[in-house]
Amino acid sequence: MEELTTAQAADIAGYSPEWWRRLAVRGTVRARQDSRRTWLLARADVVGYANRARQENTDGIHGDQDTARPRRQAG
Repeated sequence: MEELTTAQAADIAGYSPEWWRRLAVRGTVRARQDSRRTWLLARADVVGYANRARQENTDGIHGDQDTARPRRQAG
């Protein structure tokens, strides 16, 4: 299984490294920590997650709990 750091995942698929770390902690993507406590994510899961998010949210608004939600405007 090819693995990526959170920074590499951010470069390849978007979102921030912190976002990928949160997905790893939640178990949304397969991941493990190495001896230096660096998160290593399964590349296939990173690419799959990003592709699903793009397909489900063609208007840029994320509807599931694993993606960022738009901010509500006061009014």
